[in-house]
Amino acid sequence: MLSVHSLVCSFGHSFLHSFSPLTGTTWTLAILHLLNNADKLERGEDIQQTSKEATLFFGVIHDQTNSVRKEIAESMKGPRLIQTHLPLTYFRQQIDKYPNLKVIQVVRNAKDTLVSFYHFYRMEKRCGGYNGSWNHFFKLVENKQLAFGDYFDYYSDWYVYNKQRTNSLILRYEDMKKNLKTNVKRIAEFLDKKVSDDVADIIATRTTFGNMKADKMLRPWKDSNPTTTGRSEPMRKGIVGDYEGYFNEEQNELIEQRYRETLKPLGLQFIMNGY
Repeated sequence: MLSVHSLVCSFGHSFLHSFSPLTGTTWTLAILHLLNNADKLERGEDIQQTSKEATLFFGVIHDQTNSVRKEIAESMKGPRLIQTHLPLTYFRQQIDKYPNLKVIQVVRNAKDTLVSFYHFYRMEKRCGGYNGSWNHFFKLVENKQLAFGDYFDYYSDWYVYNKQRTNSLILRYEDMKKNLKTNVKRIAEFLDKKVSDDVADIIATRTTFGNMKADKMLRPWKDSNPTTTGRSEPMRKGIVGDYEGYFNEEQNELIEQRYRETLKPLGLQFIMNGY
């Protein structure tokens, strides 16, 4: 099997990753796509290419698919957008060779992430057509048996790595919810892109949860998708604190304990209860 870490940095400009689907990656990709087309937004022109078409996704996939995507990437004009949910081990060796590569890490608090991941399991046939309860799903969390691995292991590795890189940016989902325009400008500055205040306003408005959900150019799915079960949807709520309707006291304490043992000592602070 062709290792994924050999595919990333020789052709990448912006490399975006997060622990799992539904943690803000699609949201951030939409912002990046609009930033890459800021000149068209300034002139009031339409953007024909969708954010999905502008992005290469590398995941746990077969050798042949990886090879095809590598060929596509090498033929693309920059700046290129690359997305993954894979652990650091797949990429570290190659990223180290390209210190100018821009890496963006999106983090979302553990509890809301796991609730969103539960609904992703329910939605995606590729997760086995899961139709179990939240409590049953949480057993997978406890035993570190989720797709893409363990939440805390993933963030511990990537966060420590990105903190010491000059060209890495760490975004918190909750900060983006609180002040989207500020974070649009922060991303633009990180990518050395100069955008007007008007364009930043346009991007922030187009990428609010409700607007993006209705925007076929920015949302990552087709109206008819054979890989979904219909038991949930790709963009469900997009709020902070949704976990409160799911976690019992024992589950809450387990996540708090893992957070205290792993991420808190690293300085990674999460907003768990709204603002």
